[in-house]
Amino acid sequence: MMRANKIRWWIGVVTVAGVMLGGLRAGELRPLVMQLDWVPNVQFAGVYMAAARGYYAEAGLAVEIRPVVKGVAPLAVVLGEEGLVMGCAESSGLLVAHAGGAAIKAVATMFQDSPVCWMVRADSGIESPADFAGRTVGIHGGGEKMVRQALRFLGRPELEAEITFEIVGYDPAIVAEGRVAAQQAYAIDEYVKLRLMLGDGARRLMARDYGYAAYSQVICTSARMVSEEPSVVRAFMAATQRGWAYALAEREATVDHIIKHHAPGLDREYRLASLEEIAGLVAPGGGAPLAPMRREQWERAQAMFLALGELARETDLDDLVDGRFNP
Repeated sequence: MMRANKIRWWIGVVTVAGVMLGGLRAGELRPLVMQLDWVPNVQFAGVYMAAARGYYAEAGLAVEIRPVVKGVAPLAVVLGEEGLVMGCAESSGLLVAHAGGAAIKAVATMFQDSPVCWMVRADSGIESPADFAGRTVGIHGGGEKMVRQALRFLGRPELEAEITFEIVGYDPAIVAEGRVAAQQAYAIDEYVKLRLMLGDGARRLMARDYGYAAYSQVICTSARMVSEEPSVVRAFMAATQRGWAYALAEREATVDHIIKHHAPGLDREYRLASLEEIAGLVAPGGGAPLAPMRREQWERAQAMFLALGELARETDLDDLVDGRFNP
């Protein structure tokens, strides 16, 4: 109850902040595209509720929320489409794009950490990634690199040679039925499903606890937008913060709206449980959504992705990360 009251207090704070951004109120609403990097679901709850509650309209914006389209890179939309365009991406993708010369800016992050984890059964005897030795671990493409990072963090890199990696899909039944000892997943998605299947019989190891430093759901835009339309970027961010504050305070109404208007057919119990996990990433400890990004987190992420071979060379973090637009 205290956390909900704290979040409702933040709604009031950011509402007052939004009223102060009067420069975008006059005249017709300006069209803006928000390009998501995944399919419609509650991980974008703050964006959906900012639109549904009229926060974007109050900020002078008519926001079109676009889900990811197969074959179309979200960052290509952010960088290549004319007009007002925002987007979201993983920190790894932004680092790679910027290092390759893309004029992209990271302006805030929705998730304050990565939701990447490994799911295990509670009776597996696995307490840390070091216990993967001698077992089969289900991964997605490139997932062995995350395990490698964890083993380096634990000071046991030699154990990688004792692990069998198997490319698997996203169905938690794979680990629930013992076909693998551990399975790469998102804590806000597949792990939620596993908990609904096994209850207390499900456990997870968070990659962030083993040196995996990465922001997730980073809000980004082009350098052109930051230079030419700073008031739009600032107004969009303030409205998005209001949307997240509402989504975390009114979770059932938020889930019902998303199921009805954006993702019909989704399981309601699953989505409510997912939003519970997401709340811990968006507002750790019940703090304000869209908290300022930390320079040291970006530095750790860059060093990690360089070591893993995901990033070919360092990029200029001072140019990539622009924290002026945090609400």
